Amino acid sequence: MQRSIHYVLMSLGVAILFSGCGDFIEPFPEGTLAPGTIQAVRPWTGDPVETGEEVPVETGEEVPVETGEESTRDTDGDGVPDSEDNCPNKTNPPQYDGDADGIGDVCDPDWDQDNVHNAFDNCPLKHNPDQADENGDGIGDLCEPPDEVPIVGGADKIHEGNFTVRTLEDVAYVNTLQELTGMLDFELVDGITEVEFDSLESLGAGMEITTCCGVPGNLDVKEIVFSKLEHVDGKVDVLIAGLETFSMPALKKIDGLLGVQLSLDLTELDLPLLEEVGGKAIISNLAIDALNLPSLEKAESLRIQSLEKVEVIEFPALKEVGHLLVLFNENLDALLMPVLDDLGGLRVEGNPSISSLSISGITTMPKGLWVVYNDTLPKLEFKDLKHVTNGVHLSFNENLGQIELPALETIVGNLEVQGQMWGPYPSLEELYLPALENVTGFIQVSHMLWMQSLQMPSLVEVGGHISLFSVPEIFVFKFDSLETIGGRLDMSMRVTEIEFPSLEEIGDDLDVDGGFLSELVSLQFPSLATIGGDLHVVKNPDITQFAAEALSFIGGDVIFTSNWAFAECLVEGLVKQVEQSDGVDGVLSSSENNEDCVCSSPPGALFAMCF
Repeated sequence: MQRSIHYVLMSLGVAILFSGCGDFIEPFPEGTLAPGTIQAVRPWTGDPVETGEEVPVETGEEVPVETGEESTRDTDGDGVPDSEDNCPNKTNPPQYDGDADGIGDVCDPDWDQDNVHNAFDNCPLKHNPDQADENGDGIGDLCEPPDEVPIVGGADKIHEGNFTVRTLEDVAYVNTLQELTGMLDFELVDGITEVEFDSLESLGAGMEITTCCGVPGNLDVKEIVFSKLEHVDGKVDVLIAGLETFSMPALKKIDGLLGVQLSLDLTELDLPLLEEVGGKAIISNLAIDALNLPSLEKAESLRIQSLEKVEVIEFPALKEVGHLLVLFNENLDALLMPVLDDLGGLRVEGNPSISSLSISGITTMPKGLWVVYNDTLPKLEFKDLKHVTNGVHLSFNENLGQIELPALETIVGNLEVQGQMWGPYPSLEELYLPALENVTGFIQVSHMLWMQSLQMPSLVEVGGHISLFSVPEIFVFKFDSLETIGGRLDMSMRVTEIEFPSLEEIGDDLDVDGGFLSELVSLQFPSLATIGGDLHVVKNPDITQFAAEALSFIGGDVIFTSNWAFAECLVEGLVKQVEQSDGVDGVLSSSENNEDCVCSSPPGALFAMCF
């Protein structure tokens, strides 16, 4: 069967010739072509190149060029500055560059980098500098489908190797098969709007349905259906503009990647029987109203992103997923996974309408827990979670009022609970982690308007620092069992009393900075023996008591400043107490404290009493 593909290159004002080896020949000198004409050319065949007649072309109005700064000029108006645009004279917002040569696909004259212009390349998407075409049909051998259908195994029709679908004849050929052992590629020509494969049951290496490299093909197809395909031993990768329906009603298993993304017109994604995805599942940037994967039980990872119309994501059968990412879904209200019992990690980010997030039955998360930038989320609940690796990050959720992690025991990594740094600060009602014993990284709680309660009563060790700042008011504050802080302890809170009854060692600085707004009166560390860095107690106008009777070593400076009710002589007493043991390695700086008080303290202790 003879097939041919004809490509036409037209370029205003310039004609380009190519040698038989595919080498570029210099453009005609300026002035040799009349303005507003096209000079038609063809590949060199050994004879002198015959030029066609000049064809008049309407040139239209000239495109104005911005005269602003070079760094912000955008000649083609695609939102990408010329300095960064890989095709500055043609609109191409996605900046696709299939061969990664720095030239955008819509401007690239050689998509496969074989030194043969796309217009004359007999296989423009596959590197074939020799342009081999054994049967002379105009299609390069690398792109040539087989002339005969290999039949293997009696009634079972099997195609050995890869196959590329371009025409309706190719579709008809695939519909004679039950199995294709290689990859199924799509390079559909214009004019094909619907494709249905009604016999194929198995794919050996998967399929790629993509719009690539500026090729006009694939743009007309609206519907692709695989009515009997049950198993794909490879990937299913769908990335095609214009596609409205993608249906695989019989598919049960994909061994590799499932990618359905950037198909901005896709309104129907039909995978009702799909049970398992062996690789990553990526579903993003679609126009679907609902995500319908009712049978999915297992996936290596699952990424749901930028589904602007979807309000509820529900996986009624999902039991196991290595990593779940739910990102930037503008109207998403709820995420429902009622039978999930194995979740490697979770990231819920940038979903401004989500109103609930509650997961039970999960005890470990080796890939971390991230819930960030979800503006309306009022409550976060993980009732059974005990161990998390790669940290717990619960930040920038503007209306988050409750965090419930009652069983959490260990965090390998950091614990971050932050409000909006640029405001308005949220009011977190309670951060109560009754079972938490160990955090290998740091703890940061910051940028809250107020907190009813901050309690970690079982916490024994923190490997990094603890930073508690920009929390104007806390009513209940308890770290009763904490013994060791590997880094510094920073505190800037509006609370009247701070006590760490069991704390013995701070690896770096102890910094209590009230910013002149603190109502702190009493600061007590009855078991503290070592401060590895500086001791800073500054700008606490109401503090009168600093109790650290076991303190024997301060690795840096001692700075007490602007504590207006605090007795100056207590600072001197503290330094003397420490010097009787290992001493103070830094210097003493004390100013703007109360010099008129009379100090009294029991023998062997530093209980601040000021009269």
